[in-house]
Amino acid sequence: MSLLKSAFVTAHVALHALALALALGVMWTRPSLAFLGAALVSGASIASIFFPLAPRPDGTRPRVYVVIACIGMALAIVGSWSTARGALTAGVLGTLGFATFVIHRAMVSRVPMERPSILTVGSPLPPFELYEPDGRAVSSRELRGRRTVLVFHRGSFSLGSLRQVAAFASLARAFEARGAAIVVVCPDRPKEARALSKRLGLRCLVDEQGQAARALGLGASPRGPLGFLGFAAPHARPTVVVLDERGVIRAVEQPEEVGRVVEPRAVLDAL
Repeated sequence: MSLLKSAFVTAHVALHALALALALGVMWTRPSLAFLGAALVSGASIASIFFPLAPRPDGTRPRVYVVIACIGMALAIVGSWSTARGALTAGVLGTLGFATFVIHRAMVSRVPMERPSILTVGSPLPPFELYEPDGRAVSSRELRGRRTVLVFHRGSFSLGSLRQVAAFASLARAFEARGAAIVVVCPDRPKEARALSKRLGLRCLVDEQGQAARALGLGASPRGPLGFLGFAAPHARPTVVVLDERGVIRAVEQPEEVGRVVEPRAVLDAL
């Protein structure tokens, strides 16, 4: 599923990028209502992947991109009533682009999450190794001694995941009051992990090659030609693992669907 999704999203973004470039190129020389609509559809499609909007408290996401894409398709169709062949091309681009946008949101971004079988409540945390941003190795055994909340961050490319980490940071004192430390597992380079740690005031450990994520069965896979959008890169699915003082797993929180995140308040209430 990871490879299939990577291939679909890669093709989806590539086609929309070409359509957007074509529409903007035409409008640069000749303003066109039809091509403006096509540009809105493709722009909304690309933005919905690279700049996901923060979910509402009920887990749903604002429909801003859907509204923009709908307006774009309407403009493309209305503008294509012109007899010019180029306008008809824009109408086709807008309509097909909107169709792929709907397919992506309805069928791919809402794929049900599979719970990792490796992470079983009541069992010890599987062994793995992380790194401090300065390069020092940190064994999973070193997480023992106090309750720990491991927040697996998808990476700096995911604004939704960044907002989730920031939400945990905003409740860091509340977690500390309950005797729990928040540790962010970051798949980015040490430089990005250091910057994230400084900005949020949380401890960030580096998992650049995805070894820890794979050890915990969180869907990480090696980098590859279809992974440039992050779907096959060594990032973990949004997951929060709660450990007790002995390193035993006490809770595993994962969103029910791809595209959603774990609410930190729910984790705090469970401590």
